[in-house]
Amino acid sequence: MITPYVFSPTPNELTAVGKLIKRIGKRGELLASFSVKFKSFPPAFLIFDKHECYPLIVETVSTRNDDFIVKFEGIEYEKAVQLSNCQLYVLPELLSKISASVVKSSIVGYSVMTQEGEKLGEVIDVVEYPQQHIICFNYQGQEVMFPWVDDIVLKINQRKKELRVDLPEGILQLNYKK
Repeated sequence: MITPYVFSPTPNELTAVGKLIKRIGKRGELLASFSVKFKSFPPAFLIFDKHECYPLIVETVSTRNDDFIVKFEGIEYEKAVQLSNCQLYVLPELLSKISASVVKSSIVGYSVMTQEGEKLGEVIDVVEYPQQHIICFNYQGQEVMFPWVDDIVLKINQRKKELRVDLPEGILQLNYKK
């Protein structure tokens, strides 16, 4: 059994960096996809299960195309199945150790797509603030911005170089001037 994290942060106090996609193999390894590129792979991540925060300590990691196969300490086959589709979080202090150019280069040039598959534009910049990142993209010749949060950025497809987004109603009109 995994012990809850001591200070019990909420998801809003942490930074989402990726997702556990599915269990791989019989030893409890998990396929993980990340929305940022790390200079050095973090030694641990945080997840939420039933509103409790739990640490996952990285035992081994290997690459698989654009994703990673991660084995966490104490996670065996059964628990790995339960962890599929969990968001991975890190403390904001850890994310600040990632250089700005690494985060920016990870999605600059990616297509911004709606849930329905309509292309809105391309990411031209990522503005970094201590609390969150702001994604800037070119929409009909003008710059539009939105926060990099889980409710808006639904999926990052590294192979297709796409961001699937669910933009709040009116955000294009708010940012766009004719």
